[in-house]
Amino acid sequence: MLVAGVMVFAAGLLLLATADGTGSYGPLLLGMIVCGAGFGTFFTTAAMTATGDVPDADQGLAGGLINTATQIGTALGIAVLLSPANRTAADQGAPTPADVSDGFGLAAQVAAVSLAVVSVFALATLRRPRDT
Repeated sequence: MLVAGVMVFAAGLLLLATADGTGSYGPLLLGMIVCGAGFGTFFTTAAMTATGDVPDADQGLAGGLINTATQIGTALGIAVLLSPANRTAADQGAPTPADVSDGFGLAAQVAAVSLAVVSVFALATLRRPRDT
């Protein structure tokens, strides 16, 4: 479920990347729904995986660490991805809505490719449950 959630999230980002500067809400709505489904699946599974083997006394600490890592990762991801997006829009002079949309589309595409790479890495390294 972890990798499936990440891949659904990546698919949602690719849908968001197709939005243009015309103001049509259809591609945005579909992309946001798919992103939400993917992130919800991923985050729930990741939290259960991260805290599943932690002793009861340390559950709060483990939950806090995963939430902190998620917040920091989100903030860094936005900063790293939106810098080139803003540069792409600014390179056009006085950016039009289409220029801004192109910049955000680039950021969404880079994020989707990054998530696909992470998914391949996760599939290669995830431990399988042992028979006991």
